[in-house]
Amino acid sequence: KLKRGLKSAEGFGGEHRSACASMGVPRFYRWLAKRYPAFRAPADAGHQPHVDNLYLDLNGIVHGCSGHEQRGAGAEALPDDVIALACFRQICAIVELVAPHSLVFLGLDGVAPRAKLNQQRARRFVSALEKPARERPEEPPGWFDSNCITPGTEFMGGLGDALAFLVQQKMNEDSRWATLEVLLSTTAVPGEGEHKIMEYIRRRTHPPDTVHCAYGADADLILLGLASHEPHFLVLREVPDYSSMRAVVGGPEARLERSCAPMEFMSIALLREYLRCDLCSPAAAPIFDIERAIDDFVLCTFLCGNDFLPHIPCVDIADGAMDAIVTLYRKLLPEWGGFLTDNGEIVMHRFEHFMTELAALEPLITGLKKQQRRIASSVIMKKVVRTANQMWGDAAAPESPEDETSAAGEGPDADTMAGSKRAYYEKKLQCQPGGAQHRKLCREFLRGMAWTLKYYVEGCPSWGWYYPFHYAPFLSDMRELSQHCIYEIGFELGQPYSPLQQLLAVLPPGSAWALPPPFRHLMLDPGSPISDFYPAEFAQDSNGKRNDWEATILLDFVDEARLVAAASAAATELTALETARNEFSLPL
Repeated sequence: KLKRGLKSAEGFGGEHRSACASMGVPRFYRWLAKRYPAFRAPADAGHQPHVDNLYLDLNGIVHGCSGHEQRGAGAEALPDDVIALACFRQICAIVELVAPHSLVFLGLDGVAPRAKLNQQRARRFVSALEKPARERPEEPPGWFDSNCITPGTEFMGGLGDALAFLVQQKMNEDSRWATLEVLLSTTAVPGEGEHKIMEYIRRRTHPPDTVHCAYGADADLILLGLASHEPHFLVLREVPDYSSMRAVVGGPEARLERSCAPMEFMSIALLREYLRCDLCSPAAAPIFDIERAIDDFVLCTFLCGNDFLPHIPCVDIADGAMDAIVTLYRKLLPEWGGFLTDNGEIVMHRFEHFMTELAALEPLITGLKKQQRRIASSVIMKKVVRTANQMWGDAAAPESPEDETSAAGEGPDADTMAGSKRAYYEKKLQCQPGGAQHRKLCREFLRGMAWTLKYYVEGCPSWGWYYPFHYAPFLSDMRELSQHCIYEIGFELGQPYSPLQQLLAVLPPGSAWALPPPFRHLMLDPGSPISDFYPAEFAQDSNGKRNDWEATILLDFVDEARLVAAASAAATELTALETARNEFSLPL
């Protein structure tokens, strides 16, 4: 079937299937596109940049080609070979579009660091609520369970094998592919797809004029491209248009058909120049270093939330947080005479100063949020951005009467604000401001910022670290941290979970069928030593957000020691093939 299907992949180009929704820093892509519009260009015949190395983060392609997004929960599952061929057709289309001269790197997500598993666990448990209820979760459903797109499942193992076969066949039969070096990093190689791409770029020596192009739906690729400090870096992605999918009636192949999704190149080199102009004031020009400033910018985006840390209260891109961050950074940089980061490390006293200054917006945003049912989100953003410009900008713009009327009130007074913060900590974190648990919260959040910066700039600093809270502290509490002795932050690298350990950590009980029988038992048996990891019900907190997908998922964190002990005992009962699924390998 794969050989026959491969023939139809020849000459396949110009049609692209939308990938899954982007992840990373929420709304970051949209903010960039609005503030720096010229760093994007259509990917068509009229704009064909020279590219040496092409890198594809494949998980978005897998989600799109599985058909579950456009057909909805409960639709009949497509055959695995149909999905594999659809994925490879899209790979061929992208290779044909970009026409790389030297290398194609294909990366599937492998086991992620523990810091990411908490988000993966929450996402998969929530997705299970949208699927039809099943009385026998140990048996495969008739519909496609997207939770099987996780390292260690039989589906992902088979997909990796199919892609390896299809790539080899294509290289044997297509002269264009025969001249390329092609690397396939399957789910058996630990690491997220986009971070495996960056690890390859960091570790391999390239000529300085090498042009890199990374494809993927995750907005994190933009930050990773910046953090690479490569002078010639492009990001390729579909132009976001969530109305582009349409239902198609017909056989399995027909049901995968979608309307054409236009593509665009994003020039990281041009974005660097935008940032140079935006972050460097005339007063900072004598000390300005674009490489150091880019690392600072990457760090500051993490305050708005990411895949590893919750967003800080009152710091949301939708409320103008990134505009305020840029304005404040531009003001403080010449005062510091230095930068927020240094070779992947946070300069703590400057970062603490930056957070303390940014916290001046908390009362305003808190007051506006209390009126958000009566105030449009765009009005909140305008008010916050205008206030930031008045406080820290080079030249403050006059406030219009409309803004004063729409967002009346500058926020609560100091006592009221203190009461709001106390209620937040008591209700959501069961701690008192200034207490031991509160200090631990601030310490771990700062540790998380340090971990995330290293992850983007250098690679994973610790496989085992994770942020052990569902909520973040207020910026105004991230001060006087030196008294807690956390200026020196170190990490132990450790080891990643095995693929089947990760499955136990992130899958809900409704997806137990994707596990081997001995591990399935650990999930479904009420007497299992880890049965409490799989609650039938769990709370979701909107946490002041307007959209359901932004809710905080209140699942208990997995106890690693118990998980590893249970998985190790069950691993002795695995078959040879199941044991192979639980092992790591090198890229092909």
